[in-house]
Amino acid sequence: MFSRLCPVAIAIAVLTPLTAPCNDVHTTIELVVADLGASPADDPAWGWWNASKYDAWSATGEDDAGPIEGRVLVTGETYATLFNAERYPELDAAASWTDVDSGETIRHDLTAELEVYDLAVAQRFEHDNESAISPWVGATLMNIDESRAVPGAANPARETASSELWGLVLGADGELVLHPQVAISARAVVRWAQGTRRARLRADVPDPDSGDPAATDVVLSDTTERAMYGADLGVRWRAATAFQLEAGWRYRDWQFDDGPASFDGPYARLVVTF
Repeated sequence: MFSRLCPVAIAIAVLTPLTAPCNDVHTTIELVVADLGASPADDPAWGWWNASKYDAWSATGEDDAGPIEGRVLVTGETYATLFNAERYPELDAAASWTDVDSGETIRHDLTAELEVYDLAVAQRFEHDNESAISPWVGATLMNIDESRAVPGAANPARETASSELWGLVLGADGELVLHPQVAISARAVVRWAQGTRRARLRADVPDPDSGDPAATDVVLSDTTERAMYGADLGVRWRAATAFQLEAGWRYRDWQFDDGPASFDGPYARLVVTF
């Protein structure tokens, strides 16, 4: 993770002087904790997460309570530069199929993990210096890690696949002020990305000397793309000039184009500005 954050930190340092005078810059840090649950798709067709390849398919998602998002927002007079990191609960599936020739039932244990990183520029539009909307646009990086294992196999090595997808993110933050210290807060986001998926498989390849099959690693790659959308809706309390607390409900949908699951649950957001 740290290797991914360092280039982002450099990019923020470069972009900030372009969006605001140095004497008019302030920084906002957000941390979101949530209790998210996963709702797996009925018929996914995504990497190894593909129900159509199996005779039996059962997918679940781990309930994950804890930090799931962090954001740094560097704001100037008109524009802001933001970096956002978001993760999701791990997905698990047990799938099986029957070999036609041998009649043997083969089972696979599958997992999938999703992470997203955004770097964007935002602009804030206020109404009477209270209610506001801030649209933002930028680049997104989706990291998707998969694994596949055969329980009880003589060679139980876990096969893995990793996708690094780059694309575009569109979002908007909204705030409807009900009271000087209380507001309805909303956030919407849409992401699309494309890139390379690399899978490391275990395969029996003939030994060049003896001709006998030997298990070895084989790396395959192909091009893939993903899209998702989501929204937050909550109530924000301005505890002090520099501190705000928010609680609400979060929804993220990765089921577009036969994707794996959607995620939702309550969240709490801490906002610190200095």
